[in-house]
Amino acid sequence: MKTAAAQAQQQRCFSSRLQDTNLAYLKSSQGNISGKPSCQVGFPLLEHFSMMAFTGAIDALVTANPLSSRPLYRFKTLGLDGPAVASDLGINISVDTSLASQMIGELDMLIVCGGFRSNLQPTAKLLHRLRQIAAQQVTLGGLWNGSYILARAGLLDGYQCTIHPENRAGLEICPRVRPPLPYVVDRNRISCAGHDAGSESPFVY
Repeated sequence: MKTAAAQAQQQRCFSSRLQDTNLAYLKSSQGNISGKPSCQVGFPLLEHFSMMAFTGAIDALVTANPLSSRPLYRFKTLGLDGPAVASDLGINISVDTSLASQMIGELDMLIVCGGFRSNLQPTAKLLHRLRQIAAQQVTLGGLWNGSYILARAGLLDGYQCTIHPENRAGLEICPRVRPPLPYVVDRNRISCAGHDAGSESPFVY
């Protein structure tokens, strides 16, 4: 009779003949990407941010990681005030650190995640911090209406962008807005109009 440990060990073993089918692709691609450092992505979460947009973006990054022998993307959640941020679902998400204390040199990309009820009147402190980060050539982006915060900081001047339909009227400060599109990638600026766009992997480029 098999012991419980032996049964558990057997359950953890793959028996499918398809178990190694991804290895051929992985081995052929390792020469191109396995030696590159992981892209570090920070997600500042506005109060009442869209949980669906945020998790869609995270899923795109996490799903890309198995394509390499080492993680292609790593991410951090960043708060503006306090150790947790309330989502649009009323679920509090604990953040890894604050945007103010995050080391800029550790970031390759910063994606501001907003939502339908997020406050779009950014503080002078937030705008100043975003400008500091932009000055270090970090790729910037916005989810849902996060683009509006970047526009208020003057960080979308000369860039094309998009925003959630509910906030189109308020983005006249960014004359090159392209609201019909679900997402826009313009050089080192990325914007997504809603939860569906976040899952379409505009950050994985």
